[in-house]
Amino acid sequence: MCYGRKLEPLIPQKETTEHTAHLQEVENDWYITFEHEMKKEHYISFVAIVSGDQVLLKKIYPEQEAAVRLPKMYQGNLYFYCISHGLFKKEPK
Repeated sequence: MCYGRKLEPLIPQKETTEHTAHLQEVENDWYITFEHEMKKEHYISFVAIVSGDQVLLKKIYPEQEAAVRLPKMYQGNLYFYCISHGLFKKEPK
């Protein structure tokens, strides 16, 4: 519930061609980039790594570069949210 309104759970989708996270190892971090527009009408809002009892979340704003740097967590899952298309999950390779 949020302000008296029932919220529906977000079900993550698999990555698509338009919504793909590219990971690079940089020192002890993941450098995560997206080839995605970052306009006020359509942008990636956040990136999160979820592992066990930890959540590392990085907020991204419109007109900002579609890139973040997060500490490596090898056992975690990577999620990102497009304000127009919903929640996505990076499938492990």
